[in-house]
Amino acid sequence: MTDPTDDVKTVAVIHGLGRGRGSMRLLAERLRREGFAPVLPDYASTQLSVEEAERDVLSQIRAAVPEGDRLHLVGHSLGGVLALRLKVGALSGRARRVVQLGSPNGGSALASFANSVPVIGDVMGPATEQIGEADLGPLTLAPDRQKDLGIIAGRAGWLPYTRQFGLDTENDGKVTVESALSVPHGDALVLDVGHMMLPLSSGAARQTIAFLRSGRFDRTPQ
Repeated sequence: MTDPTDDVKTVAVIHGLGRGRGSMRLLAERLRREGFAPVLPDYASTQLSVEEAERDVLSQIRAAVPEGDRLHLVGHSLGGVLALRLKVGALSGRARRVVQLGSPNGGSALASFANSVPVIGDVMGPATEQIGEADLGPLTLAPDRQKDLGIIAGRAGWLPYTRQFGLDTENDGKVTVESALSVPHGDALVLDVGHMMLPLSSGAARQTIAFLRSGRFDRTPQ
């Protein structure tokens, strides 16, 4: 049976920490080519707390998407955390499916390391501290909504290097697979892609589109 909300086309595409909306333009264009209508919120990721960033993104979504319209949410890194927070909270009645790309749901040892270096911590801002402490707020969907969350994690991190920063299990160079998958979800996929390349990856884009359309990732051999 076809889900009546599978015709949702609007997608908020949310960038990550230390990035801007330009980092998500290629993914947004790939979504557009497949019939979706992407919206690209922007926020000062290194100046805001997670809560402040969520409010900023929410206000932009409300300004861009007519009230009452359903939408999907796609986010890279911190952007995926914001997407899930919105699905859990302020947009629970409007957000359909969520796809996270390399999101530190369970925190990041690399963020903890950055926070321990005063200059880096000051530059990266309060959200980095929250990521390092895994203090990211409500990220658990109600049981009947967990199927709407798809998580894509990367595992291109080189362990002999990443261990120096506390990433001693499979990771994408910044976020461990374990952290990305640490919240209840409907489907998950691990790709051989690095953290910064996830929004640019054609494979990640294909899988994002598959989940937005069907609620499952595509495991058909390519």
